[in-house]
Amino acid sequence: MNVRNAFVLLLLIMCCFLIANPASSAVSVKPTKTVINSSPVSHVACTQPYALCDFSKCTPLKNDPTKALCGCAIEQGVSMGLTSCDNRTPVNIYRDSVKGWMIKKGAPFGQLTSTYSFINAAPSTDNLINPNSTPFGYNGTWWFKRCDTNAAWTDCTDAPCYIPPADPINDPLDADRSAADYAVCVCNMKKNQPGYFIVVQNNNDCSSKTICSDYIWSAGPSNTIEGGVGILANYLQKNPDPNQPYAMDYCPNCKDCPANPLSATPSVPKS
Repeated sequence: MNVRNAFVLLLLIMCCFLIANPASSAVSVKPTKTVINSSPVSHVACTQPYALCDFSKCTPLKNDPTKALCGCAIEQGVSMGLTSCDNRTPVNIYRDSVKGWMIKKGAPFGQLTSTYSFINAAPSTDNLINPNSTPFGYNGTWWFKRCDTNAAWTDCTDAPCYIPPADPINDPLDADRSAADYAVCVCNMKKNQPGYFIVVQNNNDCSSKTICSDYIWSAGPSNTIEGGVGILANYLQKNPDPNQPYAMDYCPNCKDCPANPLSATPSVPKS
């Protein structure tokens, strides 16, 4: 095993240990929040850095069959979760306008929380949130696909995520250093729970009969997706995010999918 592989292995071991010992360092971005009631869960919209595991393939932990590691994207902006913005506050990571994502001096890695957003949603006239906030050249390609199999999947909602340094060998700990462009999230394994939703990239994947069980996907339970999608779409209509001009829609011809997200009627935000 070379030095870099050994570091990655050590990082993953530390990630698993830190689930029970979260850090509490200060951060550079102050989150904003909106708490929204929606039976059977409460959704919280925050504006802050987050990890996005929509299109992630996961690997179960050998020493804990209830958990899996998922490689996820790092994003900034509005996202929806089920815990408070304070609980989802980034730790030891910030975004520099020139250098990109940075890990703070003395920290072995940064920490984020996995939440959900509409970044990369496939565009259509039915799910346009705000025509005045659509960026030029937007090319999202992602759809929701319902899976009615008993295949294993993971729920990454509000999962803890860890961002390693981009160059752990050469960048010293005694200065801020560049972060990798991905997060490793520790998500909950699910089995024999059909009716969940994965994210697919195109219509061919929408019609695939095997994709749900081809991999262990990061997915969303129906009670979270069916309520949360409409609520997030409504929130973004009132609070536009230029990176999320379209609501995530469901694969065409889905038999048991909810109505178009923009037709959902969300409950009233708490004052």
